[in-house]
Amino acid sequence: MRFPIIKNDKIWLSVSAAIVLVSLTLLFTLGLNLGLDFTGGTSMALRFQEQEPQAVEVKTVLLEVQDQLNQEKTAEEKIKLGEPLIAPGEEKGSFNIKLKDVDEATHSALLQGLEQKFGSLEETKFTSVGPVAGKSLKNRAVMAIVVALVMMIAYLAYEFRNVPGKASSWKFGVIAIIALAHDLLLVTGIFVLLGRFWGVEADMFFVTALLTILGYSVNDTIVIFDRIREKMVYQSKGESLAEIAESALWSTMVRSINTSLTVFLVLLSLFFLGSESVRWFAFALLCGTVTGTYSSIFIASPLLVRWNKK
Repeated sequence: MRFPIIKNDKIWLSVSAAIVLVSLTLLFTLGLNLGLDFTGGTSMALRFQEQEPQAVEVKTVLLEVQDQLNQEKTAEEKIKLGEPLIAPGEEKGSFNIKLKDVDEATHSALLQGLEQKFGSLEETKFTSVGPVAGKSLKNRAVMAIVVALVMMIAYLAYEFRNVPGKASSWKFGVIAIIALAHDLLLVTGIFVLLGRFWGVEADMFFVTALLTILGYSVNDTIVIFDRIREKMVYQSKGESLAEIAESALWSTMVRSINTSLTVFLVLLSLFFLGSESVRWFAFALLCGTVTGTYSSIFIASPLLVRWNKK
């Protein structure tokens, strides 16, 4: 059963605008829970082999070691671990610990203090990122997304340079980017909430997911736009762009949904069966697959029709 998509564009665009507004509000008020990659700091994964301490006990020992190390130091030399973030790991007796950036001597002292209190332990992972490196990575991540968007506009403008009628090739590019921005903002808004209430971090995996979403979503949009261009070439006399777009949308609908469903099922498997880091990467892609399919159908084409009415 078909329902009019272009005719009801006010509904789709209004809903999307409201959701984007909510996402922007969340982003600027709550902000993303940025991971170690962007903030800088130290990450340790430990597994206690003799005892199974509570997270609060581990935190207490870390702060005690900090105080001991600072006893003979000046104010400028004092070690500041910040507020240690301690989360249970996937294995029994394991913890993921995040601190401010520490040097090797402090790192060794912390491990020694924990070992004296709780017995033998195994450090399965240690990562340290300086604050300058973290800021640099954050800037590069933003730049990567901006460059990708600009290159996509240029590519789409070139790809649709021979579009017939009054539709400008640049309109195809700009509208595709609007749809992509919609997808990125929705996924970002979801991760703001996840970070706020479940402690999920936005790290380099998250940025990789956003770039992957860009590629997937723009591909879906290009397929529909290409069908619109094709139908514009062979349009019947007097057929409006709205009618052409409606026909193009329904002729590609099965392909869009089937492709998205296939990708969705694979990502769903990764989400439930993958490790902690892969799980949230897969979840970001799951959200992007849904929003990308929605925007290519209910945002890009209706916007193209609206813009060409003016």
